[in-house]
Amino acid sequence: MGSASGNKPGSGHIPGPLYGESDGKPHRSLNKKFAWSWNTCSATTYDAQDILTHELGHWFGLNDRYTTAYENNTMYGYGSKGEIKKDTLTDREI
Repeated sequence: MGSASGNKPGSGHIPGPLYGESDGKPHRSLNKKFAWSWNTCSATTYDAQDILTHELGHWFGLNDRYTTAYENNTMYGYGSKGEIKKDTLTDREI
């Protein structure tokens, strides 16, 4: 899969490192099946701040973006191991 926050459009759930309820409430859990980094991210771990910042965007009503024009933005619908570029929302997303 290679996608941390990459639920497919219309799937209604996150099948990767994050998972939540399908009841529409904004809560997520870190999936313990995946390696997480809190201080130093490597090519074998997901950066918690990177992924959780993306999820926080959903709490504020922002949607995933799936076009390559957004691939460097926090709300791009896919994340990768070792990725640290999505620690903050961009002006384009706010």
